[in-house]
Amino acid sequence: MASCVFAAIPDSEFAIGGITIGSSADYVQSIYGEPTHISDKVPNAEGGYSYSYAYGSSFYIFFDANTNVVTGIFSTANNGLTNSIQDVDAYCTYVQRNVVD
Repeated sequence: MASCVFAAIPDSEFAIGGITIGSSADYVQSIYGEPTHISDKVPNAEGGYSYSYAYGSSFYIFFDANTNVVTGIFSTANNGLTNSIQDVDAYCTYVQRNVVD
């Protein structure tokens, strides 16, 4: 049985695999190297554009196409990533920042 955990965590307190909301694309690549796949830019809910990096088939990092900073992190497997909140043990984690202008 899989389980998911959802929590409201301030951006400043959230990191997964060393990546935080607001990290630059250059910083992500300095940690993980070249992604397995870079998506095309697609329209997002805020009226701008987003793109994502895929690392393997279970770890995705989403970016604002205008600023090239992380807006979301998606992991679909227990792939050994660590986070800054030690008591959270989730099978799947999804964080998507709501951008407010």
